[in-house]
Amino acid sequence: HGVDLSVHLDKVLSNATTVLVMIGEDWLNATNEHGRRLDNPSDYVRIEIATALERDIRVIPVLLKNAQMPREQALPDALAALSKRNGIRIYDDQFEASMQRLVESIG
Repeated sequence: HGVDLSVHLDKVLSNATTVLVMIGEDWLNATNEHGRRLDNPSDYVRIEIATALERDIRVIPVLLKNAQMPREQALPDALAALSKRNGIRIYDDQFEASMQRLVESIG
């Protein structure tokens, strides 16, 4: 807390080997006062994902509940490569087993 978030993200991603992108049912269309968050180049979620993809860090989409993998056409260019990443689904009724599969996949 209390640090410049853009500097902090850059520092954390410089040491990251894997980034988990938690995708819920409304993730693709989440909005704020500026419109759809993923379309805003200043949005920190977008910055974190785009930076990880740009640096070729392993990015794992984690699909929650009934969320679907976003199509390339639905993403801004900076995030389009996310649609080609192999994701994993976390099932509510099998939460522990799903999380165990995620942990094992990260290695």
